[in-house]
This record gives sequence, C-alpha cells and structure tokens, in this order.
Amino acid sequence: MRVRLYCRAKEGFSLVEILIGVVVLSIAIMTLAAALRQAFQWQFRQGMYEEILITGSSIINEIVSDQIEKDVEQSQTEGGTLNGFSYTWTCNPFLADNNYEFSQDNPLNSGNTGFFRVVLQHCTLNISKNRMSREFEFYRTQYCCPINVNDVP
Repeated sequence: MRVRLYCRAKEGFSLVEILIGVVVLSIAIMTLAAALRQAFQWQFRQGMYEEILITGSSIINEIVSDQIEKDVEQSQTEGGTLNGFSYTWTCNPFLADNNYEFSQDNPLNSGNTGFFRVVLQHCTLNISKNRMSREFEFYRTQYCCPINVNDVP
C-alpha cells in the first residue's frame, strides 16, 4: 500500500511573516529618523556654540581693551546686543596697588610707590540667545592716574 502525500507548494508569505517584516522595517526607519534628527540638532547646537564663542571673544577683546574713564576701583556693569546675542558683563575690583618702582641707588626705596594706580578686575560675561547661554570669566588690568598730581612724591 502506497500512501501518497501531497505537499502543497508554498506560494507566498504567511500573514505572520509579513507582520514581523513590517515591524522590523518600521523599527529600522524610526531608529534612522531619530538618529538623523539628533545629528541635525547637534549640528545646530555646535553652530550656535561656535557663534557664541566668536561673539564672546569679540566682546571680551572690547572689554579688555576699553579704558574706563570712571573710577576703576568701583564695580562696573554693562550690556547690549551683538550678532543677535544679548550680553551683560560685570567687572569687580580684585586687587589694586601703585605700579612698582625699582631704585638702583637704594634697593630699600624700591616698591609699589609709582605714579600710576594699577587695578586688577575680575570680570564675568554672560551671553545668551534662544535659551542657550554661556558664561565667561576673565581678568583685566586698568591703569589710572592719581586724582591730584601734586600728591605724587
């Protein structure tokens, strides 16, 4: 007795196989989209940080090179906008003394007895734009003359 078994040839994918393929493909597309979105966000942030650093260095150069006409031993605060960034800076006196005079005749006469007043200021700069902000700290040196020139020995 011969038993004949007929195997039906598979002519397509079953519904389960199609569903599994769709789920895997959807996860791959969502992962790729999230990675691309994150890359573009980081690229935008990197560009903003570069602009902040360029603007910050310009403002710092302006602050350091600016000779203040006011009393340099007082705190100073200013602000403004540059390249679309809003900024504020504050400089507080850190150290102050007269300039150093060296006497070759008598070394005991050497010391901080010079004509100019030298003030070291600690400065902070805050720059912000579109919820991104950065703070810089630096020092600057200011020179000023005594108020009364006749007071100088």
